[in-house]
Amino acid sequence: MNGRGFNRLTKLSALALCGAVLLMGGCSVPHTVSAPGVVQGPSEGIVGALLEFSTARESCSQGHGLEYRFDWDDGSYSEWRSATRASTVWDAEDTTYAVRVQARCKLDPSVVSAWSSPHPVSITAIGATRDNGYLAITLHSVEFADEIRGNRPEPGKVYLIARVEGVALRNVVHLVADSFRVVQADGQVCSSSGARVALDRRLETRTNMYVGDRAEGGLAFEVARGQEHYTLEYFFYEPSVAFRFSF
Repeated sequence: MNGRGFNRLTKLSALALCGAVLLMGGCSVPHTVSAPGVVQGPSEGIVGALLEFSTARESCSQGHGLEYRFDWDDGSYSEWRSATRASTVWDAEDTTYAVRVQARCKLDPSVVSAWSSPHPVSITAIGATRDNGYLAITLHSVEFADEIRGNRPEPGKVYLIARVEGVALRNVVHLVADSFRVVQADGQVCSSSGARVALDRRLETRTNMYVGDRAEGGLAFEVARGQEHYTLEYFFYEPSVAFRFSF
């Protein structure tokens, strides 16, 4: 056999060997996971608020599904999960966190991606102010109470008391106490409770406020216990003013 024939035979043998190895799981395409895309979620929040972040679903170079985890930039991480969403609560005031997400192959967890680009989130304390161009509303505090001066909520519920302040940003605007509501994590909407009148200092409705006029006081709502989070909204004007928080 001449040299050319021997080389051809050698190449054919190598190809046959690689084919056999492929059947056994070798000689595979490099197994990699690309860094996830942009982290999506809020860019600001208040202390104690439950904030949710997400990323786009991807697959590894071999088409396998992925698991994801989020770095909350406070020394903690979410668990590895197939879900592309995760939530966290921060308790440090006036701090900016850089949220990142990482992915790994679901079938081979040793194949891990690099971290995504950071998504900054500024966290402020209770006392944060939101406005809609008509009113600037500040949420001063939130607390639960089993009763308000002898008033008790329905069984299985508790009073949520929010202390708020509103400042007029335009002339002839209205701060209507009954236009506040609480939306629970399950979507249930809770209107202001009649027990509000028993608060030490309740928020009174004010109409025809002028720029700089202010009003403050408490609101009471009957809410279900143990909800993952609650959102306080003032919906008299659009857009509404909203504060989301958890306990």
